[in-house]
Amino acid sequence: MKKQYLFILFIFLCVTTYAQQKTYCNPINIDYGYTRLHLLSKYVEGNKRIKNRLTTKPKTAFVNVYDAMLTKDGKPMPDIFKEDNLHKNAKGYAIWKKILQPYLMK
Repeated sequence: MKKQYLFILFIFLCVTTYAQQKTYCNPINIDYGYTRLHLLSKYVEGNKRIKNRLTTKPKTAFVNVYDAMLTKDGKPMPDIFKEDNLHKNAKGYAIWKKILQPYLMK
């Protein structure tokens, strides 16, 4: 639960920072667990739109955490989710941390 609040705080800080144009804003892509596979095409389209939109904005970068959480067959890794198959466990958030840390250190 604490990690979810940190994620929400991160998004809030990105939005407010972007509005002030004092630093970089690095939104991450929409991801999902096994319980939302039926929405895959909507998430892929949403991520594409976000990424395309950011290419026209200064001081922004689209951070793709999603691809690092896929198996070779393109499905989410089964061992990075809690029992509900939606929320990430420690291994899932460790993947996010590894990818996001360079952006947060700028």
